[in-house]
Amino acid sequence: MTIGAAVSAATAGSTIYVCPGIYPEQVVITKNLSIVGLPSNPAVQADWPQVVPPPATGIPSSGYKVFEPLLNGATANAQIAVIGGSKCSNVNISGLLLNGLGNKVVGGNGAALFGIFYQNASGNISNNIVANYYTPGAGQIIGDGSLNGYGIYVESSNQSNPANVTINNNGVLNYQANGISSVLSIANVYSNSVAIDTADGFSNPYAPNAIEILQSDGSTVALNVISGATSGPGAAFAGNGILIDASSNMEISGNTISNSDYGILTLTDSSNIPVTPYQANNNTIEKNTISATTYVTGTDAIDVCGDYNTIEGNTINGFDNSGIHLDASAGCFAFANANLPSGTQPFTAATIGAGNFVQFNTISTGVCTGIAEGGDSNAVSFNTVSNVAGGTAYILYDYCQNTLPSNQSTVGSQSQYDFNDNDVYGTSGSGYALNQLLDQIFVPLLVVKK
Repeated sequence: MTIGAAVSAATAGSTIYVCPGIYPEQVVITKNLSIVGLPSNPAVQADWPQVVPPPATGIPSSGYKVFEPLLNGATANAQIAVIGGSKCSNVNISGLLLNGLGNKVVGGNGAALFGIFYQNASGNISNNIVANYYTPGAGQIIGDGSLNGYGIYVESSNQSNPANVTINNNGVLNYQANGISSVLSIANVYSNSVAIDTADGFSNPYAPNAIEILQSDGSTVALNVISGATSGPGAAFAGNGILIDASSNMEISGNTISNSDYGILTLTDSSNIPVTPYQANNNTIEKNTISATTYVTGTDAIDVCGDYNTIEGNTINGFDNSGIHLDASAGCFAFANANLPSGTQPFTAATIGAGNFVQFNTISTGVCTGIAEGGDSNAVSFNTVSNVAGGTAYILYDYCQNTLPSNQSTVGSQSQYDFNDNDVYGTSGSGYALNQLLDQIFVPLLVVKK
């Protein structure tokens, strides 16, 4: 019996147990149930229940279209598709190995490739291996230019009634666009391993996101291990270990991120309007370990394009631009002001990157500066910065230079900044780089260890 046949025969609320074997099929689920794989030896691939594309057709359309505006109405060509609403409020998938090799999906024809796809469905996705969801040649790009190839993807059509999905203890390997994605949903993403392994012969020429949370309120991304989210030559954007896009009130904690362009990027983004929200505010980014974010010039270990966020207790070692960037740059504005609702005041350097708390972080071995503050009214305290090649532990603007760029001619008054009790040592310069007018304000507050 196939998994699909068992799903069709099962009543709502059933549990389907899947024995080791190879199942060349697409599975579509439209009711509450659990699918539980029973690998006899989890360390051996052949001992897992393996769901693979049908050899003759590859992964066909599930018959449903993707809601996310950036995917431009593409059809969902998913290995496992869970399509629901009230009938899929508790769908659980665990213990399966999904391998997308041989999927035959061509994105230029309006098809989007997914390993596991939840649409208006809640539940738990746990203890699975999801590998090789990418497309060759022209299929790497969906018709509007968006990337193709997603490992685990959940989305809702209505932000007032979001799906709630827990994604935990999965291994996602060699994806093309995003390893794990959540759109207009509440996602609890924890203890997953998300990687691109070029040793397997896979080379991603574009800009992947290991984990992306898009337009969410209250999601969690914690205790994940991420590596290899780097962009290929000529990519329009950088890759991200964790991308928090137009999402607020989140907990991003305890993640280990290496060999990525940006480690963590939070982005105020109105490009998906009329779908809201678009702010990236009130997020907590704490106790993450980020290393080797040096693959694309100008990327940061943590970049925050939003307000009232807490960046606390992170350990950062190896970065190109900034260890932590409170972003009010032109790139931040480009997303924030992309498609604001009519009558909404555009963001400026004075109204974004403000009210953030940066404290108790350890930052070392970078190219430009430990902490870059482009916005206003932030509190930066009790951080340790060391071994920054550019010689600057802290700058009051977005760029690696000693004069303010034209779009930041005013950075504020003494009362707008709080930079206290930070330790700076091992830099090649003085430990600070401030606009000349403000030097005398901040020098007494900066402890410089030679």
